[in-house]
Amino acid sequence: DFLVLMKQAEALLTEKPLFMLVSGYAAGYSSEMLKNNLVPMAGRFGSEVKHGELLIPENKTGRMLPAGIYGRVSSAASSHFEN
Repeated sequence: DFLVLMKQAEALLTEKPLFMLVSGYAAGYSSEMLKNNLVPMAGRFGSEVKHGELLIPENKTGRMLPAGIYGRVSSAASSHFEN
């Protein structure tokens, strides 16, 4: 169960974690659902949630094809690692 996994992962984090990244493939749910499940954790750590789709380009046309979803809970201190 995904929510049980998130509770177990949260228990492993430090008091002020920099980030936690979750990705899912062929899960059958959206990145919005993933975000909704990460928001409570982000609130406890004073963090923010970013989420979206993982995409790969199709060789012949270059169009983007969905390959999975991701969600990231990150603190303000980790923002200097982003591009």
